Amino acid sequence: RVEFYRKAINGRVLDAGCGQGDFALHIAAMTNVRQVDGIDLSQTAIKKCIQRAKENRLSNKAKFKTGSITNLPFKDKTFDSIFAFEIVEHIVDTEKMFKEFNRVLKKGGFLGITTVDFNLLKKIIISLFYFETYFDPTTPHIRFFTKNTLRKILEKNGFRLVQYRWDGSYFGIMPKGQVIIAQKFNNI
Repeated sequence: RVEFYRKAINGRVLDAGCGQGDFALHIAAMTNVRQVDGIDLSQTAIKKCIQRAKENRLSNKAKFKTGSITNLPFKDKTFDSIFAFEIVEHIVDTEKMFKEFNRVLKKGGFLGITTVDFNLLKKIIISLFYFETYFDPTTPHIRFFTKNTLRKILEKNGFRLVQYRWDGSYFGIMPKGQVIIAQKFNNI
């Protein structure tokens, strides 16, 4: 994924929903990255990130804290780029999340997202064979995006889709997920 996002990784970067910090720590070593901030709801994950940053001698460039991506603890226009990998489908208030991303991202900054894809063929297969298991209320995915619905929510919140591709596929005919780069064009 780093190659796909390379042009969007620079300056000060936010890894929203950083988990155990794999992406944040990987890009912290890049010369064009000044600082990486990782945020996650899990205190256990953040403790692991901090430990891994120390072990890799990246504590000066990789900072981690516990927090919510719908209420980011950063000042306006702090970041040059934001990455949210496999997280947007788990957020109840996606409007608030995208507004927060817009608020803390500098104008012209990049937003990278990966999420599952909910295309027509997948909808048909799920509705015929897997409806009960896929939409079980205890599953962690509470939002589903198609390329079009993701583009619309991005545009509504001041972003323009710049680059899009499938994130893997089932037999080359149906995407497993979506990988996107959007650019902030408007403050909201």
